[in-house]
Amino acid sequence: MRKSFVSFGLILLSVPAFAQTPAAAPLPPYEVPPVLDARVILRPEFDRGYNFAVQPPVPTSRGLNHFTIDTADSGVNLAEGNTALIQRIAEIQAIAKLREVSRSESYKQALQRAAKSPLALAQNLIEHPVGTVGDLGKGLWNTVNGVGQAVKEAGQGRKQSKYEDSTLEGAIGFSKAKRQIALSLGVDPYSTNPELQKELKSIAWAAYAGQMTLTGALMPVGGAVGLTLRSVNTGSQTYAALRDLSPADLRLRNLKILLAMGIDRAHANAFLNNPALSPMHQTVIVDSLAQLRGAKGRAIYVKLATAAANETEAIRYTRQAQLLAAINRSQPISAVFNYRRAPLAMNQHGALIIPLEWDYAAWTKESAGFLDVVKSGHIAGHQFSSVQLYLTGVASPTLKSVLAANHIALAEKSLPGPLR
Repeated sequence: MRKSFVSFGLILLSVPAFAQTPAAAPLPPYEVPPVLDARVILRPEFDRGYNFAVQPPVPTSRGLNHFTIDTADSGVNLAEGNTALIQRIAEIQAIAKLREVSRSESYKQALQRAAKSPLALAQNLIEHPVGTVGDLGKGLWNTVNGVGQAVKEAGQGRKQSKYEDSTLEGAIGFSKAKRQIALSLGVDPYSTNPELQKELKSIAWAAYAGQMTLTGALMPVGGAVGLTLRSVNTGSQTYAALRDLSPADLRLRNLKILLAMGIDRAHANAFLNNPALSPMHQTVIVDSLAQLRGAKGRAIYVKLATAAANETEAIRYTRQAQLLAAINRSQPISAVFNYRRAPLAMNQHGALIIPLEWDYAAWTKESAGFLDVVKSGHIAGHQFSSVQLYLTGVASPTLKSVLAANHIALAEKSLPGPLR
């Protein structure tokens, strides 16, 4: 059973300093990362459900569970990690739900209305910009021209990432309609899943230009986005920002928060311009770090996240920021620092905080090397008297025994996830 942060914090008060511990027992042999069974490790709703089934073998490597997902109409999907599994399942279910809506009579009628709407000219401009501008009415042209921050970014040479709609789609209000639908389905509006984006755009156009009513047709907030936003205190604020603000305006909002934290503008801009971080990743990271009020070194975390090179790394930095925010609620964090590209922290009582987006942690040569560093009582210029390891996943029985023998407190499943 998962311990709450409050009760876990009370347990930590009894952990002695390293200097007071007796000689450690001989260490066990290193483990080979196992192949797990999805039917055993996953909660039933993540093992199989509406339009999907996870194949039982789940290989593990470098802390990630690797899932293979069979679907009824989208073939085989792969997911690297527990969080990616939630995201893929949410996307699979969203695609199926959107396709159901697209087969309805109300959708067909909405498309007919959309074709007669003045907004059809705007859609034509998006798809065929040359030769369409002169056909726009003055009122619609004024709407299209209201692109604010997006125009400023374009003038500064910023290129749109693959996660984002075009500036015009945002300008006419279409993208907001699409964001609302995506969030209601529990998926990232900026997902790189092309199949999902295609279905979202189709339904969003019918809802926006064709005035199709979607009340009751789509699921409430759930899935990956639902879990993401429930993991932080400011979930409602984050959700509202993702729903209401364009990517350009989100970046402006996030820039102001970063500057208020004391982050150098150049470093903040580098973070916000990293195409590997979707607007949702950036917003959740910024809102999580903002909760660490008074903590030194938040700029270090921003620099680490700026180096994210792909979606897997973006997820890891996003979840670790959420984890720090969750820990901070019961034991305020005083400092964040970097050790070999891993964000670590100190709390106000002098304990070392290790927040890991790690699905399955085994006893390996690498973990033994890190244990040697931790047993010294200082790391990267920081001295500490006790150690708290927080995993979003779980540790192997062998690793648990090693941690216990070395008086390192462990919390498993420290954020919402798919594990039993």
